Amino acid sequence: MSVLTMTRVVLAGATGLAVIAAGVGMLATLTVSARTSVTTAAADPALGRTLWQGRAPLQARLAGEGADLAPAQARCAACHALPSPEGGSALGDGPMLESSRLVRPMSRRGGKVSRYDEAAFCRLLRSGLDPAANPVSARMPRYEIAAADCASLWQAVLGAGDINRRS
Repeated sequence: MSVLTMTRVVLAGATGLAVIAAGVGMLATLTVSARTSVTTAAADPALGRTLWQGRAPLQARLAGEGADLAPAQARCAACHALPSPEGGSALGDGPMLESSRLVRPMSRRGGKVSRYDEAAFCRLLRSGLDPAANPVSARMPRYEIAAADCASLWQAVLGAGDINRRS
C-alpha cells in the first residue's frame, strides 16, 4: 500500500502541487506552468526509442487534415535527423533534433528566446506550437499522445545518441 502526499512545489516562481506516491518509486510528470515541468522516473527512454523508431504506433495527422497518417509516416524517424556517432547526421526532411540545441535558450523561427523542456516539447507535438508559441511547419504532424508516452519520447530525444538503438 502506498502513501499519497501532497507537496507544495515552487519552481522558477511558479507554484503547483505534487502528489507523491511514497514507497512505489514512481511519480508522474507534474506540469507546474507552461514553461516549467518536473520529469520523474515515470518516463521510460526505452519506450521513447520504440515510439521514435515507429515500433510502437503513434497517432498523428497533418494540421487541417481529417485522416490519421500511416504509422510509417507518423514515426519521428521518418523526418527528423539525429546526430550520428560519426559526427554527421542521419537524413531527414525535418530539423535535426539535437538535445543541446533543444534545451539551449535561443530564438526559434524569428520568435523570442525560448528553450524546450518536456512541457514545451509535448505541447509542440500536440498543437504545433514551439516554446515561444510560434507555429511550426504545417508538414509537422500533430500527435495524440499520452503524457507518459510523451515524457518517454522527450527523455529518449535528450539521450539522442542512442535513440536508434533497439531496446
